[in-house]
Amino acid sequence: MHSFIAVTAHVFAKGKPKSYLFVFKSFKGSHTGVHISEALDGIISRYRIEDKIGTVVTDNASNMKKAMMVFLQPDDESSDTFAFDDDRTLWCDHTDVNATELINADAEHLACFAHSLQLVVRDGLASITGPSRGVISKCCKLTSLTHQSALFRGSYEAVMGTGRSIPAANDTRWNSTYRQIVVISNLDIELLASLLKQTNHDNLVLSAKEVAILQELVEVLAPFAEATDLSQGEKTVTISCIVPTVLALNRFLGAHKSSSSLSLSKSLHRSLHTRYTIRRSLSFTGDVNRARQQPQLCRWTIWKRSLRDGSSSEAFICLSLDSRFASY
Repeated sequence: MHSFIAVTAHVFAKGKPKSYLFVFKSFKGSHTGVHISEALDGIISRYRIEDKIGTVVTDNASNMKKAMMVFLQPDDESSDTFAFDDDRTLWCDHTDVNATELINADAEHLACFAHSLQLVVRDGLASITGPSRGVISKCCKLTSLTHQSALFRGSYEAVMGTGRSIPAANDTRWNSTYRQIVVISNLDIELLASLLKQTNHDNLVLSAKEVAILQELVEVLAPFAEATDLSQGEKTVTISCIVPTVLALNRFLGAHKSSSSLSLSKSLHRSLHTRYTIRRSLSFTGDVNRARQQPQLCRWTIWKRSLRDGSSSEAFICLSLDSRFASY
């Protein structure tokens, strides 16, 4: 398996957002913070953009955060203990490092919002037990069968039609579990059951109760899929969507968990609070001066207040997005 590193630049050119792929190349050696930092330093030097970086956005992996710390202090000779494979690194977020870290006087490091959102989804899916877990297991086995057995795939396409393939779920592919269960839920369940029985795969037949659970899983995960897609726009500015998105998800889960029999809604709601509640204390009314001096703190504060008591303030939402452009 080959590993790769990619660096994209997002800039405003003549008032319009532009994206450029600087590098997409093989990444050799261990994936330590120091090694990643050296690679980034080489790329930045090659394109001579040291003084043009405003923000560096990465995932929440501990070695990426370590890389940013090393990038901040390149002469630091402290040992680097973060060495993981790709799959483990991508989903191992390190909470001891602040979400926002200054790289230099003019640049900062921010955690990717979409990646953090997928960590919430991962937390929720990991907590599923009982019949819901069995439904997801059947979906995964059915997907594997269509991808790994040429004989079954032929029978599946003959009965269900071509172009109805089931996407495989992958931990590093965002929304993949959601897309998988959406495709299965949209199939003709009776026709699928008949096919599975004819091919001696009775153990994968979904009962009426399991179909109902599948449809409810789709309903719960749909807003997260929409939010993830919304936050990945390259042609539009998406930072203004973050706070409304978190508040909308919080409101949706709060209303849904009371009427749902699934533990998924409660787990997602709990994880949303955990990952988007900043532990730093910043007064809602008394620390405006501090907010001006430290906009990166103010940017996250509304999540704590709004998630706690359900309130929101349009003025403070604007301030939380970027206090440098707020009017006091």
